[in-house]
Amino acid sequence: MEEERKNLSKELINNAKVVFTTSAQVYSNSEFQEYSCFDVIIVDEASMMSVPTLAVIGARASSQIIVVGDFCQLAPIACSESSNYYDYLHKSLFEHHKMNKIEISDALSMLKYQRRMHPLISHVISSHFYSKKLQDSKDLEESKVNLPTKNLNERNLFWDISNSIHRRNIEYETKFTKNKSRYNVGSAYLITELVEKLKDMNIDKSIAVISTYKEQVYQLKKCFDKYSAADVHVGTVHTFQGSEANIIIWDLVDTSETNFGIPYSENSGDRLTNVAISRAKDLIIIVGDRSLIHNTNTQTNVNKLTKILREIYDATNEIDSWVNSDDIMFEESLFFD
Repeated sequence: MEEERKNLSKELINNAKVVFTTSAQVYSNSEFQEYSCFDVIIVDEASMMSVPTLAVIGARASSQIIVVGDFCQLAPIACSESSNYYDYLHKSLFEHHKMNKIEISDALSMLKYQRRMHPLISHVISSHFYSKKLQDSKDLEESKVNLPTKNLNERNLFWDISNSIHRRNIEYETKFTKNKSRYNVGSAYLITELVEKLKDMNIDKSIAVISTYKEQVYQLKKCFDKYSAADVHVGTVHTFQGSEANIIIWDLVDTSETNFGIPYSENSGDRLTNVAISRAKDLIIIVGDRSLIHNTNTQTNVNKLTKILREIYDATNEIDSWVNSDDIMFEESLFFD
């Protein structure tokens, strides 16, 4: 049976005009190894691909290779932290050739028009990450999200949950696993309430909850499984690259007691911020601690992140009153046992 499958795969590859596959299949699958070359190879999401991987794939192109990716988004992930391997496993082809600025090379062509984000969301992304060169397509469809805010046109919201935490005596503390992954049970709990509030308002939109930390994703899923029947996608920012939702809820997790974790720092943190916000089509709600974004003088490695968060916070009308009103939806004692 396995031999028949391999023979069929070889036949399909040999006769196909176009082949769609993952990068891993190209260098690990025997059916591809026995196929000589492709005329043209197009590599998508290349910013997350290491240089050795791209070299192996590129060697299979007889005429041309087109590399498609965004060096302002997430970089390749590798287990090795050795400095000897850093340039080749943790950096993309763009970084390796110092193509890390918009229009720095004749070999670089920018796709200038976006068709996902509401213009108010794309304005944040374009201003902070693409030198204001990212434009909205003329055929961009804008959908309405009816929220009980003073300004119904708001699309970038920061929910400072510290008021809710103190008023309701909910545990709000960033904790650590043995592997140093961070989580915040109180944040997960309140985000579950937030989603239920959105559903109660009959907002018929796709909703995704994302977090920087894998352990927080586990806590969020546990909370949704226990308290909510809402159809919500929950994942890390990394797993959500390439995906989208009408409403994105980004759980920062960290508090002023711990400051921002390493994933938020420097260039990698800027990329993560870009991906997190740009997943939203209609609305981005960032959930966090106001004190964290205003008391970061000692954390100079998160300057762009805090600047963006402060801008969104300062422009956000008070949403705590409708997101988390006095009508408590869940019993804290059931969750914090």
